[in-house]
Amino acid sequence: MGGVAVAGSPILTATPASAATVDIRTVCTASSTSGTTITLTGDCATTDNLTVPDGYTLNGAGHTITATDASPADPLLGPVVGNAAGATTMNIENLTVRGDYLPRDPADSRTNAPYFGIRFLSASGSLSNVTVTGITRHQTYNFGQAINVDATSGGPRTVTVTGVHVSDFQKNGLTANGAATMNVTGSTLGPPDMAVPLPAPPITGNIAQNSVQYFNSSGTFTDNTVVTYTADNSASSSTGMLLFTANNVTVDHNSITGPNGADVGINVTGGTNITISYNDITRSPIRPPLRDFWGYGIAGYSGAAATTTLICNTFSGWNQNLFGGLTQPPCIITPSLHNGTVGVDYTDVIEAVTENPDPDLTWTVLSGDFPPGLTLNPDGTITGTPTTAGSYTFVVQVSDPVDGTSTREYTIVVDAAAPGLTLAKTATATNAEGRPIDELTEAGDVVTYAFDVHNTGNVPFRALTIAETGFSGTGAPGPITCAPTPLGGTLAAGASTHCTATYPVTEADIAAGESLRNTATASGLLPDGATFSSEPATTSLPITPAGPTPPPTHRPTHQPTRPPGHRPEGPEVNTGGSLADTIASPLAWPVTGAAVLLTAAVLAAAALLRSRRRP
Repeated sequence: MGGVAVAGSPILTATPASAATVDIRTVCTASSTSGTTITLTGDCATTDNLTVPDGYTLNGAGHTITATDASPADPLLGPVVGNAAGATTMNIENLTVRGDYLPRDPADSRTNAPYFGIRFLSASGSLSNVTVTGITRHQTYNFGQAINVDATSGGPRTVTVTGVHVSDFQKNGLTANGAATMNVTGSTLGPPDMAVPLPAPPITGNIAQNSVQYFNSSGTFTDNTVVTYTADNSASSSTGMLLFTANNVTVDHNSITGPNGADVGINVTGGTNITISYNDITRSPIRPPLRDFWGYGIAGYSGAAATTTLICNTFSGWNQNLFGGLTQPPCIITPSLHNGTVGVDYTDVIEAVTENPDPDLTWTVLSGDFPPGLTLNPDGTITGTPTTAGSYTFVVQVSDPVDGTSTREYTIVVDAAAPGLTLAKTATATNAEGRPIDELTEAGDVVTYAFDVHNTGNVPFRALTIAETGFSGTGAPGPITCAPTPLGGTLAAGASTHCTATYPVTEADIAAGESLRNTATASGLLPDGATFSSEPATTSLPITPAGPTPPPTHRPTHQPTRPPGHRPEGPEVNTGGSLADTIASPLAWPVTGAAVLLTAAVLAAAALLRSRRRP
């Protein structure tokens, strides 16, 4: 069917002769090849099995390959995309594979054979940013897998799966078989095809669908979302993950959920060295007419209880969180303990959660160096007063009669006491009208003092006080109020409090002049009862009395105009000062001028009298 077959044996002998196994570029002609990278430049449809050459990377570039049947009589079986025959390496990225198979009767046996979206057959490689959906024919046959990594022959193979989405599959979403190591992260697996009809009687339930399956295989499964469903079958259960005789598998920090109901979150059957840790395993109720036959968060079979380690998984909505002899010890959830200080009361708590809804936890110090002066109480609280500075590392153990024991190591550093207290003081002023002023000028001005107290040490101060140790004012300052820590309260290590007080300036303060000075000290009690004080803090404001109001200045209404260099007529009169200097003063001119005129008149009269006396 379209294209030239690639040399080599067909992948599946069950594939009808009309479906060819061809190089992907034969069908998806909208593509380009550069080196060992094939890049699609458009979507394509196929009724053939498409292969990727050995060592090549298929970059879908965001495009879709749609698979369908040539006809009802010629179903497309085998993989839509797989590695070429004999190829040992294949990488696929940025691709969507979608199944769009022809409708058929649920009992049509022609499709009772394996078919896949993507298959690694005895090959290693990677999948990144790949979506596979619709690999289903809505039948109750145990076939129809979205992604399959098959290393049942050809030796160990490793495939890395990152950012993959699979959904609407008939049997399995993501499967590793045989000597395959499949490492999966950041992917979403499920939900399966939830429209598979129930088979005809006497079968009383549907097929068991598994969103993820490790079969005789190994790997890591981390930070993924798994969506599962119910088989509505009392004989077989659907699972979020099926670990069937798997070996060396770690399932860590995943979300496994059944939003429309689920049978089993994780099924562990046999296997060795299985670790399931820090997963959130939840389901919603199964609604009628579907039936709830199972309801296990994690179920163990065939000796799994002896080879499976459960750590800090959380459960919700299950009939039974653990089944088949599996146990999960208490999960200690306190990440660290705070440090302490010599002489300062210490309180902390270590907490644990259990899958058992009614735990009876008891805490003890198992080993190590516990801080002197402290006690780990049976309820997990740590109380006391450290007595000796140092770094103390120890191991605690929590025990529960049902879930067993867990341990965890902690370190508490106890510091030597190092008290420290600072006080910063400032002063601002306003006049009687409330306007800010820079200096005090009259009685009635108001000074506002601000005190900022800061605990710079590592111990608290009890009974906080602020003392005015030096004040030059003649009156008494108002009360000091503080927030958030009031006077008399306890100022915690590293904490601060802001305080204020006011003072009305008196007549005596103004009369004294110079400045209004204030010195204060903050103090508190140390844990041992000793008093510790800050350095004094001083502030001052200048005093400048306003003084009397000067009288008004009167100026003459007329002032004679004198030409430059003018001198009055008559003899020069020297009264001990410069006449010119006197005349130069406008305010002195009327008086000076009158004196000059009077002197001239006297001299004239004396001359007239002498002339009359002459014979």
